[in-house]
Amino acid sequence: MTRILALAFEGFVQIRLATDPDPADEPRGVSGWTFAIANEPDLDRVLVLQDHDPRRVRRSHGPTVGVAVHQVLLDNKPVADHVLNGATVNLLDAPKFEGRNWIIADDGNEPLDPFRIRIEQGDSVLEKEDLLTNEQGEIVPLYRAAPEVWRHRRPVEAAPSQEVLDAIGVRNPVEWRQARKELLKKDVPNAATTTERCAIEKRIRDLDIKGPAIGTVSFMMRYDFAMHGPGNVTDPSKRIGVNVDSIADWPITFWVGGWDADALCAYMRGKVSLPIT
Repeated sequence: MTRILALAFEGFVQIRLATDPDPADEPRGVSGWTFAIANEPDLDRVLVLQDHDPRRVRRSHGPTVGVAVHQVLLDNKPVADHVLNGATVNLLDAPKFEGRNWIIADDGNEPLDPFRIRIEQGDSVLEKEDLLTNEQGEIVPLYRAAPEVWRHRRPVEAAPSQEVLDAIGVRNPVEWRQARKELLKKDVPNAATTTERCAIEKRIRDLDIKGPAIGTVSFMMRYDFAMHGPGNVTDPSKRIGVNVDSIADWPITFWVGGWDADALCAYMRGKVSLPIT
């Protein structure tokens, strides 16, 4: 029986994307219900998992971004003092939800692409990539792969969930958004520049948007697949304590939900299982 080192992780992520009926690559937001505001860079759709990432765009009263390991389990038993407790979790290579306005997938069923995870604590680093290949075994991008090749990267579940609301600390999405609006109203008189005031006022107006801006607060997209591709484990100080198999598949399950259409953030929670040689 294969021994497993499992890492449970969670935290807020930034996802600055345009929404229907805007095209997926709309840079500012025009006819949808999410927008880039004054003094902000264009929307990029990238999942940003760490607050220090140069792509991070902070908005007042939004959450602090940062996905990290919060529990380590060895053969299903918690290891409280393990070196990987608190390790940062990153998705590399600018991953995005690839729906392309129903061309690749419908809303809420988008695959994540590319997918390469990095878990890091000091000089202990674990990386694993999930690659897509064609019939000839050649590595191909998602848009050139057959749907059956990347189907495993689509959500296995996409639905409202009380777990999501509990994770982000929201009881009533409507009241939550109105509370944010009241905070922003108090910020208007203290705006340092005209540009800053215009940005705050734009956010206040957008918080009156109903429909999906409210419905997606409790919505989760849950993924469950095995990463099949190259991996690497760097542990020069031997602090991980076991030999993680970087060649074998790494099963991972996680959800993304709790969409904050004002802060352009969501929550991520999951677990990656590392086979031990």
